[in-house]
Amino acid sequence: MPDELVTLRGTCSHEGCEVATTGVCVRGETSPLQCTSFTSLKEAPEIKAMTSEEGGRAFRSGIGLGYLDAGELMRSAPTFVVPVVGLSEAGKTCYLMSLYSLCLAGRLLPELRFAESRTLTGFDTLLRGIRKWNNGALADRVVAHTSSQLTGREPAFLHLCLQEPAEPDRLHFLFSDVPGEWFDALINRPASVTGDKLAFVGRADAIAFLVEGPRLIDLNTRHVELDNVRHLLMRLVENFFRKQRQVPVAVLITKMDDVPKEQHEEARGMMARECAKFLHHWQVFVCAAVPRRPEVLGPGTGVKDVLLYIKDQMAKSVRVAEFEFTGPAERTFLALASLRGAKRGS
Repeated sequence: MPDELVTLRGTCSHEGCEVATTGVCVRGETSPLQCTSFTSLKEAPEIKAMTSEEGGRAFRSGIGLGYLDAGELMRSAPTFVVPVVGLSEAGKTCYLMSLYSLCLAGRLLPELRFAESRTLTGFDTLLRGIRKWNNGALADRVVAHTSSQLTGREPAFLHLCLQEPAEPDRLHFLFSDVPGEWFDALINRPASVTGDKLAFVGRADAIAFLVEGPRLIDLNTRHVELDNVRHLLMRLVENFFRKQRQVPVAVLITKMDDVPKEQHEEARGMMARECAKFLHHWQVFVCAAVPRRPEVLGPGTGVKDVLLYIKDQMAKSVRVAEFEFTGPAERTFLALASLRGAKRGS
């Protein structure tokens, strides 16, 4: 169906919302008129229908780029797609929030520096939870749960542009921010998500695979967690990489500040054994993106290491990647190696 572009005038009482100038509801409503915090001053009755092919854009939540905007970026610069994979509560959004925090604090240096982002509003929205403290402690939920609808929602991507200080070329990354329920469905009802919701996984240049550390260590939940890990890895390989070469996978064991340090290697070993059954190129990382016990692991532990691993794998890559997510099989050489003078390869 064609997108509808509507001219609206009004104000919003929701903190940080700039719908009057951007036309985007930060609470994720399709139209600002559906938001209870928005007060309309005047509605223009004229509605112009514009198809996507004519350059239309759907109003987005501000949390991330959709397929159209992500495709526009991918046509303009070498762009690396990194699906952030994990079941509900694995810590996917906290990982993205921590990555952005490291960018702002300059903690990616000396290897990388932050250059720009097309999703600053989205990242800032995520950071609001970490700025709210209750008697010196973080709230029970730092970030809002990503919408879990299985219908009526396309994937969102958060954009980071990074640069090696000694290199002139900028590196564009698109990290997916999608509900964990989509990966639950990939395990139990793969046909419901592989054709549209998670189709972008087949375009991945690398994957960040998250598993909840405390559930691995707890004997009451270990069996279920390992079983979910096996099934999710198996589905990823069967549905997206059976007919093409596997991409590197960074495996993040999250929330490890809730696990005693003497058990960290045990968790690494469990995940290493599972990865070896399904994956060709992988590395396991202990992670504490937003720790509640910073005396065990400091904020952002493992987050930079994962990014550097992905970047280094891209530097070694000579794969030919699809130009966009969907459409004609137009192909271009997007590997970072091409920026360093490497020969074309497949």
